[in-house]
Amino acid sequence: MKRILSVLLSLSILMACGAAPAEETAPAASVTADVMPIPLDPEPDLENGSFSVNVEDLDHVKDGWVTLALYKTDHYNREQVESLVPGQTILVNGEVYTVASDVEARDESWFEDEESLVWDIETEEECWDGIRFQTNGTETLTAYVGDWIPVTFVGRVRVSLPASEGFKFVVYPGGEEPETFGADEFIRRLREDWSVYNQYNSDAVLEDGKLTYMSVSGYPHGPSTGEEMDEDYC
Repeated sequence: MKRILSVLLSLSILMACGAAPAEETAPAASVTADVMPIPLDPEPDLENGSFSVNVEDLDHVKDGWVTLALYKTDHYNREQVESLVPGQTILVNGEVYTVASDVEARDESWFEDEESLVWDIETEEECWDGIRFQTNGTETLTAYVGDWIPVTFVGRVRVSLPASEGFKFVVYPGGEEPETFGADEFIRRLREDWSVYNQYNSDAVLEDGKLTYMSVSGYPHGPSTGEEMDEDYC
């Protein structure tokens, strides 16, 4: 009996350690749609590059480190979006939506030498403010749900808090010019109000595992959750 209890306890510990938060779990293989995000590198370099980030382990700021949950923006194949017809489906932010009407491009270019096309998607499912695909300077498209951009979790890294003069911390106040600060101001703000840092409004650059740049905006906060979620919101 003791051995059985020991085995059960070991299994429960392993299951607890292996569990991942729902928002960081990739869509199950059975979740498919006619148009899906372009697959990400299955083995991304987590020590170099630009990422959307959620700052975690804030209680360790005093110890000189934090954990960054890293995310990458979802991109879509332009030809696939352009060819969507009513009845076909798209996968956005882990949810499948059915196209309800013809999809046509709308030109939002401000200058002749730039291309800024937008595809507004009306869905059969209720979706606050709709889904929008937009050109981003490449052959791929970026999706927008209301005012936020869907992202996919790629991993976590523990980083030492920046102490070099080369580190830049950029804050984008609503309706004002961005402000640039150094490491001391970044750490001070982490200690005072860390709640604004999430993967929908915060970006970071890592070089050889070191945090060299961080930007944050007070808006948007991404999809609503829990009791605050509007039934008409995607």
